[in-house]
Amino acid sequence: MGWIYKQPKSDNWFAKFKGPDGRWKRVTTGTSDRAMAKKVMIELERIALKAKRNDGLIANTLVKYAQEASELITGQSLGIPSTKEFFEGFLKAKEVNKKEGTLRSYKTTVGKFLSHLGKAALQPIDKVKPDHIQAFVKARAASGTSPATIRQSIVVLRMIFKKAQKQQLCIVNPADTVETPQGESKAKIPFTVPEVNKILKACPDEEWRTLVHLGFYTGGRIGDCLDLRWESFDLGTEPSVTFQQKKTGKNRKGWVKIAIHRTLKERLEEWRLLSKAKGADHVLPSFAGKDLGGRAGVSTQFIEIMEKAGVDPQRSTTGKSRQPQKSFHSFRTTLVSTMQSKGVAQDVRMQIVGHTSTDVHNIYSQGEWNNVRAAIDELPELTG
Repeated sequence: MGWIYKQPKSDNWFAKFKGPDGRWKRVTTGTSDRAMAKKVMIELERIALKAKRNDGLIANTLVKYAQEASELITGQSLGIPSTKEFFEGFLKAKEVNKKEGTLRSYKTTVGKFLSHLGKAALQPIDKVKPDHIQAFVKARAASGTSPATIRQSIVVLRMIFKKAQKQQLCIVNPADTVETPQGESKAKIPFTVPEVNKILKACPDEEWRTLVHLGFYTGGRIGDCLDLRWESFDLGTEPSVTFQQKKTGKNRKGWVKIAIHRTLKERLEEWRLLSKAKGADHVLPSFAGKDLGGRAGVSTQFIEIMEKAGVDPQRSTTGKSRQPQKSFHSFRTTLVSTMQSKGVAQDVRMQIVGHTSTDVHNIYSQGEWNNVRAAIDELPELTG
């Protein structure tokens, strides 16, 4: 058994004990309190013994034992941040390089996961176990969240915990072994033109009306529409908008070029003049950086406008949150189904909405530039 002793000119006690290799080790206990120093020596022996049984310690295991020893001896952790602190730090770091749409998605996942953990989010991050992640998946599924959205949430959580693992703040990635639901999202029910006109009249201001026009005439996802800047538009003789879809936009993929309908062009010209915008400005500046989901998110606000207009969101009867079958994403299905009814070829419809897989395209019911232009011109004019 080891012992503690003092050296000349030192206030702190030293510990002498046998290491995993059988040799005597001499280290400072870091305290001048004899009783505390004795506890430190005992814990060092315990760690050395475990290391011997396990044929040496790897770094992550050493962190685990050191954390246990610190909590047992001092009642305090070794400074391992709470889950909440680490997640908030992760988001802060991502603000440097990540696009607004991507960062917004990260924030949504982080917010929902921390809310799910409750008070447990204030505990050190290494206290999060796979069971916590699996319970989060189960809760999200029970609320009616689509399988694809849940899988994306787990991708984000795995990324965050991988960073914590690399910093040796947790031994394993608790999100690695989680089972996620299979299956694809159900297609949203399309709007009728009279419904869209009702929604336009119920919009609280011109910025909201511009957002509705963008959704109807481009079929863009709400996050993509909110991220658009004026420099993405060419409002000349061949008006168009070019942007990278955040859902499929990795490396050079996900870019779409969409012809602009005359009604949308007029709306954009009027709105740009009214908002006094410059080329690099957001088209919809009031929405820039705002959350999409949640009770106060832009998607939820759009549902409220729909209901005010007398347009039924047709909420599903499954899941606690009763997900709407009509939402902003319905503009995407509206665009495709309208073109389909007017005989626009499938490959042209696919090019306009940015689909590259026929399987994905078929979920929405579902060239050349002249064909795309002609297809957009087939869309009806809105009057709201």
